[in-house]
Amino acid sequence: MKKTTASLCLIISIASAPAFAERNPADPYEGYNRTVSKFNDKADKYVLSPVARGYRKVTPKPVRTGVINFFNNLRDVVSFGSNVLRLDVKRASEDLVRVGINTTFGLGGLIDVAGAGGVPSNKNTLGDTFASWGWKNSNYFVVPLFGPSTVRDTIGNAVTTVYPVKNAVFHTRAGRWGT
Repeated sequence: MKKTTASLCLIISIASAPAFAERNPADPYEGYNRTVSKFNDKADKYVLSPVARGYRKVTPKPVRTGVINFFNNLRDVVSFGSNVLRLDVKRASEDLVRVGINTTFGLGGLIDVAGAGGVPSNKNTLGDTFASWGWKNSNYFVVPLFGPSTVRDTIGNAVTTVYPVKNAVFHTRAGRWGT
């Protein structure tokens, strides 16, 4: 728990202080963003893309679709929470219905039964909630290994990364890291 809190503090401090900034007021993180973009390009070229191609080669399409649907179902839980925080009853209700239907009738979310039934997929994030609360403009910010974002969305994603929904499903470290 201390490591995750320390990681969150590190991300927030990097996002809030232009440590690597050049003198451009329109992009205070330009130096940092360029450095991380170069790192991300190398990581993508030599590690992430080969792993993704290997995964696609050895994993049948129906299995990949089931994995995508499962994690989309978990994202619907995050979207539900975001919509509750935004006091958007309609979208929160739709998210709750999606999760209920897909978890119950879609074999734990492996099949998108709700989508086939026409229930909308909202996919709101904590960053969207911050925007609805008034944090409209946010500086461009490149996250190592995750790519381009904004400071607002990076902080929102950091919170859901430190406290992921999958912890409710996977109770062991091996299960969490495997996902």
